[in-house]
Amino acid sequence: MVSEPSLLNTIFDATCLALSLIFVLLLLWHDRQKRSIQSLAIFIGLLVAWNAGLMILRALRAVGYEADELVLATALVDGGTAASNVAFYAFITALTGGRATRLIQVAGLAIGMIIVLRVTLSGWVAETDMMGQLRLEGMSSAFFLLYTGVGLYTLFEQRRKVDSRLIHIGSVLFAGGQCLALLNTRVGISTLSTNAVTLGALLLVLSLITSEIIIPLAARARQVETLHRVNQRIIGESRLVLVLEEIAKQAAEWVGGDAGGVFLRQDNALVFVAGYNMPPDYLGTRLDDETGVIGLAAKTRRSQHLENYRAEWQGAPDFPHAPVAFASVIAIPVSSPEAVYGVVFAVTGHSGRTLRSDDVYRLELLAPQVALAVSYTNFLDLKTDSAQAIEENRQQLETVLISTESPVLAVDRAMRLVFANPAARSVLGLAGVERGEIIASRLPLDVVSRDLRGLASGLRSGYGLIEVTLNDRIYQCHLARMGRAKRAGWVAVLNDVTQLKELDRLKGEMLRMVSHDLKNPLMSAMLQIDSIRHESGDAPNDAIDNIEHQLERMERIIRGVLDVERLRHGALRLYPSPLAPVVQSAVRDLQRLASDSQIRLDVQVGDDLNIWCDEDHAERAISNLIENAIKFTPKGGEVTLRAAQQDEHVMLIVRDTGVGIPEGIQSQIFQRFFRGRQRGFEHVTGTGLGLALVRAIMDNHQGAVWFESRDGEGTTFFLRFRRAEPDDIVL
Repeated sequence: MVSEPSLLNTIFDATCLALSLIFVLLLLWHDRQKRSIQSLAIFIGLLVAWNAGLMILRALRAVGYEADELVLATALVDGGTAASNVAFYAFITALTGGRATRLIQVAGLAIGMIIVLRVTLSGWVAETDMMGQLRLEGMSSAFFLLYTGVGLYTLFEQRRKVDSRLIHIGSVLFAGGQCLALLNTRVGISTLSTNAVTLGALLLVLSLITSEIIIPLAARARQVETLHRVNQRIIGESRLVLVLEEIAKQAAEWVGGDAGGVFLRQDNALVFVAGYNMPPDYLGTRLDDETGVIGLAAKTRRSQHLENYRAEWQGAPDFPHAPVAFASVIAIPVSSPEAVYGVVFAVTGHSGRTLRSDDVYRLELLAPQVALAVSYTNFLDLKTDSAQAIEENRQQLETVLISTESPVLAVDRAMRLVFANPAARSVLGLAGVERGEIIASRLPLDVVSRDLRGLASGLRSGYGLIEVTLNDRIYQCHLARMGRAKRAGWVAVLNDVTQLKELDRLKGEMLRMVSHDLKNPLMSAMLQIDSIRHESGDAPNDAIDNIEHQLERMERIIRGVLDVERLRHGALRLYPSPLAPVVQSAVRDLQRLASDSQIRLDVQVGDDLNIWCDEDHAERAISNLIENAIKFTPKGGEVTLRAAQQDEHVMLIVRDTGVGIPEGIQSQIFQRFFRGRQRGFEHVTGTGLGLALVRAIMDNHQGAVWFESRDGEGTTFFLRFRRAEPDDIVL
């Protein structure tokens, strides 16, 4: 006879099962989709049902129920015991990645048959005591215990995949408890069998809690620390190979592998550039996107995971001895949406652990560090090359500036010296001045106060041109702003134009002198023509008319030259004047030319528009524009004049329907003595000074002149005068 289990044993079993059930619920909350967790939950549920049946049997026995009245409770115990053996096998199979659907289906049918037979044929079962009711007898017990044995064998075969000691200890305890349950009627150790079963179940649950929750949480901290260490190595090490070797080492250690490495794409191939615990002669191995697991990862841009490299991989090997040396392999592509940069991999040998899907996730976290290392190294190389190129350009520029004869000076916003070539130091008296020294007090007073400093503070466009006199020499100073977003200082380049100025003065004097000398005999010749015409009695004479025409042309040329020179060397005196009379006077002088050319003049200028001008010169500018418009407009065309007020200015517009100005010569038409030859108007004569005189007049009026023209579609000129108020006009 076997005594009833003590209260302490019952409490122990209940506590183990309660804790197991709580932990299983926690695992289901963590990840209810994982097959191993689902199998463990079923296993624990069956153990709870088995132990619940035992407790019911014990309770009913205690109150005096007979064996034939305990059929359902006994069926629950028998079914729970048998099903727990099958569930244990299913759990081990799921844990090791295998599948045994048919065996589990057969076991389910067998369990159903046992329960049916227990209920329907209860009279055939000899139940002599309570513990006899708790035992599965005969072939059925051995059959279901076989599932536990197969589960233990599978666990032993796949021990590289399951490296948790709690799994192994818990499985042995569960199997031992089941074996003791078969023998408990003979040796009287029923309580020990149930204690072993429940304790083993608790250890199985704790092992999964540890591997699924506790270890990953602890690994997160190690992962952050590892990433931080790798990033620090990337920042602190400029040699890419050393950084990649560190990443290869971390890749292997992070997943518990035996070796690791990094391939980078070079010249359309994957090249093994860094490794950890890999043979040195493997360095430089080249793969294409069709070779090995690593090539497949690069080609598909997807992580590759093989638990058994030899059995699962049928393609070309990644390395010469890979099929013999490699057990598990994980290859992670390092890529962007545009390209694949390389592959990071980790491997284990046949004596190491089996790499799992969780390890793939860990390596996927580490793989971007390869891209970061490559990008950072490329950035450092580019930075070094750029700095070297900048230094070389700086030295070349400094050499050029030092050797040039033109003074070059650069200062910052506080007028501290940034650069001065020898010519600038000599001209500006900066000998011995060090870089960074304030030079405002060392510069000539008239330069600082009147030109450079004032112009620098008022620069808007970043560039200016002024004329300065130093040591009786005249310099044209080109002043530019340093810095774009924020003004950092100024650069001044001085060109000595003393000789050019003198040549320009002599040229102007010569032109004025020659023009004046030509004017006197020209006027005498024109008087003689008048006398001859008077003596001939006004009779038509083509020869005299031609001579007079040519003399008038010469007079216009001389007057144009004198006007241009006069305007270049002296400002006009401007007075407020009505615009309409000036325009009407210009139109009146050209009305006959327009009629002879069959050109219609349309003038609409209001009497309320007043401008600041020199009336004679303003009329001359307007006349030149109208005359040009008439000359280059075909017969039957039209020339229109319009005027309008725009803010503080008055705009005069002269538009024609002529041949237009070809785009190729538009930039030259305001140059002196330049004459365009438009197709069909080659016969038009002129001095080439008309538009040059217009620009000079408008510059002296503090106004502007510009045009818009398209070849064959006419031309529009714009004259902008300063507006005058009616009260300014003195009648």
